[in-house]
Amino acid sequence: MPPKRKKTLQTIQLPGIAIETQDPAVVKKHIAGVVALSFVTKLFTVVLTVGVFSSFVDFFDISLYYGYATQVLAGKIPFLDFSIEYPVLFLVPVLLPLIFTLGTANPMVYILGYIGIMAVFDALIAACVYLAALRLYQEKTAFLCGILSATAFSAGYFAITKYDAFPTFLLVTGILFVLYGAAGKGYAAIALGFLAKIFPLLALPPALLHASAATSVREELRRAAKVCLPIVIILAIPTLLLDPAAYKTYLFAAGAGAGLYVNTPTNTLALLLQDVLHLPVSTDMISTGMYILMVAGFAALVALALTARRGEGRRLIVIVLLLLFTAVFFSRFHSPQYILWLTPFLAILLAGSVRGILLFYLVQAMVYIEFPLMFGKLYVNLSYVAAPLTAGWYAAFLFFAVKWIVVSIAVYYAVRSDTDLHGDLRALPARLRSLVRMKGSPSA
Repeated sequence: MPPKRKKTLQTIQLPGIAIETQDPAVVKKHIAGVVALSFVTKLFTVVLTVGVFSSFVDFFDISLYYGYATQVLAGKIPFLDFSIEYPVLFLVPVLLPLIFTLGTANPMVYILGYIGIMAVFDALIAACVYLAALRLYQEKTAFLCGILSATAFSAGYFAITKYDAFPTFLLVTGILFVLYGAAGKGYAAIALGFLAKIFPLLALPPALLHASAATSVREELRRAAKVCLPIVIILAIPTLLLDPAAYKTYLFAAGAGAGLYVNTPTNTLALLLQDVLHLPVSTDMISTGMYILMVAGFAALVALALTARRGEGRRLIVIVLLLLFTAVFFSRFHSPQYILWLTPFLAILLAGSVRGILLFYLVQAMVYIEFPLMFGKLYVNLSYVAAPLTAGWYAAFLFFAVKWIVVSIAVYYAVRSDTDLHGDLRALPARLRSLVRMKGSPSA
């Protein structure tokens, strides 16, 4: 029998990237499938929330956004005529729904338009997850990654009720560009994401170091500066001129000036030590220790990205996930909507096993129970509803303890898919010493 011919690779041109595949029709069908599934999941989540659990769809933030949008429509200038407690590109998803309100002053039209636009951004995130996963897996497994992202019902709830889906889309798009060798476009997307929310900035160092495998760190630093500085200058500088205090939004998001939120690991640990074990340790001491661990974690992860396996796609995804998780876990400020930031990377890394898939949906379920189902019944932002050491207090305490254990286990199993990670972490101190000696040698 004559040998079977190998299928030749064909190229699909998408905005900013070229994808090589043996069957372009399958890839296009998969993209359409995850996008459609994402929209269906939003509808399912709303029906589940209102019809089954008799809970609520949170319109509070959208009503706030509507107030900002109507002021702009009235001719007022953001950051000058009225203050905004968000970065400048927050205005993009806020102002887009005004297209639907032309000729009507009905706020419900704005709300429905906003929900529709954010559902589109979340569907695009699922498509990007699928395309990014094609760099790590065969098409069937990559499609499963896209399905996980599209059916992440808790993330989907927050996608249509908050604005985080927009900067998350920019972050995931930036990582997608970097994975496909379009580093400059990736840096631009990450910079734009940072001007909508602080989290995308965390992805810039590992993205730059990933791209440097094909060039050099110095070359990528130049390229990142060339791309990012004009974006920051054009968008951020005018904002600061209009409102010099606009930078404070980033400080608050990092926990500066915020009260201790009861759904944080910091608060859960403080209650365990103080109220349950009666140990003489202050909340400020615990919070400070958590922030020290956060900074140490950031430094270790960037050092790991610098010293080992630059250019490997899985390692880039793992480092970005761990940076985001470190920021979320160790902060004294927390919103359940932060699940949006973790979900795309968990979807990519947990799709390879049944255990991983179960953990993925368990995380979604825990966060969905946290909000909206438990909010106002067991806790509000800064306190439990029940009095200390009562049954309701212990129920809230145990829930958040279990929730963070589940999320931590899911992240652990996700990063375990990088089989070289443990060895590289153990070798990190030696590699850093070697790097320092090499840089300090006369011939360097």
